[in-house]
Amino acid sequence: MGNFGRNFGELSGGINNNLGNQTVTYLEGVSSDPLPRYARIGLGFNLGILYTSDKVEFQPVAFKWTTEANDILVRRYPPVIDSSTQTVLRDGYWEYQTGLGDINFFDEVILGHTNAQTVKKKGWELNFCGLLSLRGGRFDEDPNHGNRRFSTSGWGFRTSGITRWLGSENVLGFILNHVDIRYDHSDLTTDEENHPLSGTKFDSVQIIILN
Repeated sequence: MGNFGRNFGELSGGINNNLGNQTVTYLEGVSSDPLPRYARIGLGFNLGILYTSDKVEFQPVAFKWTTEANDILVRRYPPVIDSSTQTVLRDGYWEYQTGLGDINFFDEVILGHTNAQTVKKKGWELNFCGLLSLRGGRFDEDPNHGNRRFSTSGWGFRTSGITRWLGSENVLGFILNHVDIRYDHSDLTTDEENHPLSGTKFDSVQIIILN
């Protein structure tokens, strides 16, 4: 006999900052761009059901969800031009930002609102028995700051989940317990029909040797 129990769940969060102060120079020093710093802050949770018996232990259903906000921590200022004479009164310039930059944690990560100065990402995964995963996600960027806005959908399969059912006592179970074959597929759907990213697909196959 086995037992089902809703006995695992996890809430996680994190902050990541990539700091630097270098530039990339073009045209023999005439112009330059900053190597971006990067800030990322997000939340996620993992819920599921755990089945246990004398021989096996696996998760029949597991669900993951994450959301995060990102900022490259570079603020740009356009040149100031006299509208009547078209004279440049001040050259454009840029400066690095500190901390989380323009990220508003509560408004963006908790409430789910967008911010013209940052990038918003979110995604989910529904997994069945460690074998099959269904996934979806969303990427939002301001039209005046990159204009990448798309949704993703996909699925994945991994053979190591089979050992949850077979155990590892027999030859097939032993092999599957040490060789994990993973296949993943995803499609990207842009908000604009003729966007350069429209129709993007991703496929991967991995063969992983486990100890």
